[in-house]
Amino acid sequence: MAEPLDILIPMDGSPTSEAILPAVLPLLRSRSVRVTLLQAVPLRTGERAARRSLEAMRADLARDGVDASLRVEVGRPVLEILRAAGEGCDLIAMATHGRGGTARLVLGSTAEEVGRRAPGPVLLNRRETWVGDWKRIVAAVDGTAGSEEILEGTARLAASLGAILLV
Repeated sequence: MAEPLDILIPMDGSPTSEAILPAVLPLLRSRSVRVTLLQAVPLRTGERAARRSLEAMRADLARDGVDASLRVEVGRPVLEILRAAGEGCDLIAMATHGRGGTARLVLGSTAEEVGRRAPGPVLLNRRETWVGDWKRIVAAVDGTAGSEEILEGTARLAASLGAILLV
């Protein structure tokens, strides 16, 4: 049996961030996985609420046959996501709020920054988009062997979904 795929799923407490769960559920069910739900909060006072929120998500996943561990960290979300990813994960799967223009400039994009700085593959999904609805899959590579390792699996995923793979 293949080693389980370690998937880190960052949350921010918003309905948009939670939309990643049903979107990737077919992927979570398709093979052996170890899922970690992570939420970073700016102050310790937010830890309890974050844990309660993650526990509810873990219960939802359990009803769908997926086990998950929980992790609440105090700090800036991008840094905590990257720290957790650096400790070992095969994939970061997260939703993007899809902000553009002034909103992106003012609020920034956690998903974009994680995508640029992550040590491994990042799956970004827009709210209301499901795995079976993916028409395009973008694989960003930088010419290193590590970045090109994702292409074979990504090509298989794109073919199985009838999606176009953009490299």
